[in-house]
Amino acid sequence: MRPVTRTSTNSSPAPWRVSLHGGHCGAYCDHAVDTLEAVAEAAVAAGYHTFGLSEHAPRVRPEHLYPEETAMGWNVGTLAKLFEEYAAEADRLIPAFADRITLLKGFEAEVVPHDSYAEVMLGWRKQYGFDYIVGSVHWIGDVIIDYSEATFQQALRGAGGLEALCIAYYEKVIEMVGVLDPEVIGHLD
Repeated sequence: MRPVTRTSTNSSPAPWRVSLHGGHCGAYCDHAVDTLEAVAEAAVAAGYHTFGLSEHAPRVRPEHLYPEETAMGWNVGTLAKLFEEYAAEADRLIPAFADRITLLKGFEAEVVPHDSYAEVMLGWRKQYGFDYIVGSVHWIGDVIIDYSEATFQQALRGAGGLEALCIAYYEKVIEMVGVLDPEVIGHLD
C-alpha cells in the first residue's frame, strides 16, 4: 500500500486542507484574540486551501448577554454593530486573499431567542450574504451550557441531571438542524 502524500509538489495549498469553523477573532468577539486579517494570514501560513471565517451571531435580547460583555458595557446594539463590521471585513478580505486561499464567509448561529432564532439567523444569512452557517447549540432553555462550571451546574439542575441535559441538548441540535439547515454543525461535544 502506498502512503498518502499530504504535500503538494507546487506552491499551491493541498486541496484537502479545509476548515469551516476556524474560530473567532478579537475584533468581534470578547473571548478571542487578533484581527480577522491575522486569522486569514494564519490560515494561509498553515497551508489551508479553503478556510471559513466564522464569528458568533449576535444575541438579540439582553438576558442572553454574557457577563463579561455586560461588564465591558456591551449591549445587544454593540453585538449587532460588531457583527455588521465582521461581515464587511470578511467581504473586504475575500477578494484580497483570493490569489492565496479560498475564504468563505460564515457565522456561528445561536439558538436564542427560542421563539424567533430561526427567523433572526436566516435573516442575517440573507442580509449579509453569508456562504454558510455553523449551527451550534450553546443554550438549553435560558441557560448557557458551555460558559462556566456554574452555568453548566445550573443547566444540570434545571434539566434534572446529566442524562436529561444531554437529551435536551441533542433534541435542540435536531431542532436547530431542521430549521436552519446549517452546512456545518459546531462542537457536538
